[in-house]
Amino acid sequence: MGIAVMVPLFIVVTANIVLTLARRPIAARLASDPRETPRVAASLAVTSFHVAILSMSAVFTVMLMTQVLYANPSTFATVAPVGALVVFAVFYAQSRYMSEKMAHSVHRGWRIGAAPGETAEIYAEVFRARSWILALGLIGPVLVLLARVFFFGALGDVGQMPAGMLLY
Repeated sequence: MGIAVMVPLFIVVTANIVLTLARRPIAARLASDPRETPRVAASLAVTSFHVAILSMSAVFTVMLMTQVLYANPSTFATVAPVGALVVFAVFYAQSRYMSEKMAHSVHRGWRIGAAPGETAEIYAEVFRARSWILALGLIGPVLVLLARVFFFGALGDVGQMPAGMLLY
């Protein structure tokens, strides 16, 4: 299962890097007005970055859900869904409520491929506007936690699993 899950994540991350580096010419073609090019370029970069984080949430969800469904009694299967929920909640909160700080960091760090006129203020607006993508990343860990409670309780043990669900 590992390679089948990691290859799509690798493809999404690679596409994110390529799109971020090539955002200037892509934004120039997509923008209806040349003055909109910096805003479209920033939107492309931030959206692709958020989609990459969302794909990480999907990969974690698949990996953690299989652990829960097969009643893995390890501490990882108990704590990891809560940890993932916290991590993706922090990602969302940073994008939504600390967009100015993130925008200044991104504006300095993403110089390669930048369109002329990209500013930290444009990035801050885009981070706030696209934060809903990161909110979708919370769905996976919540589903894993709900499945854990539904199948054998939040801290249940392997003996509480329905018959036929155990690997051994």
